[in-house]
Amino acid sequence: MINLIFTNTIKQKISERMFKGLIKKTEKALKFKKNVNLGLILVNDQEIKKINKIYRNKNQATDVISFAFNESEKNPKENYLGEIFISFDTAKKQAQDLNHSLEYELKFLFTHGLLHIFGYDHHTDKEENEMNSVADKILK
Repeated sequence: MINLIFTNTIKQKISERMFKGLIKKTEKALKFKKNVNLGLILVNDQEIKKINKIYRNKNQATDVISFAFNESEKNPKENYLGEIFISFDTAKKQAQDLNHSLEYELKFLFTHGLLHIFGYDHHTDKEENEMNSVADKILK
């Protein structure tokens, strides 16, 4: 079972309930049964830009950054799975640009970040298709 540790640093009230529902769907889709903690931190563009600069050497805001705390395995053995940082500002802009709800965008970004923690990536078309297929199952 993945225990969510939710930190909301923005002014907008966001319910962690929707993220917990996605966690349950992810556990089912990936057949994950270990007891671990997962951090989710909602930040603004300024904060995610700092994180992006420090860890990815990119001096710009981004939508989501995830850190797996045991990247050598798809199913981590450590008690702390990782952390997902989502920029609320960028999520809001992307939701408007893509003409869907902010709630859907936050769900998509959370799922995307969580799949990265589980070792999924999108460097090739094959990887991207596999990641999108799993994400689609979770987001249904």
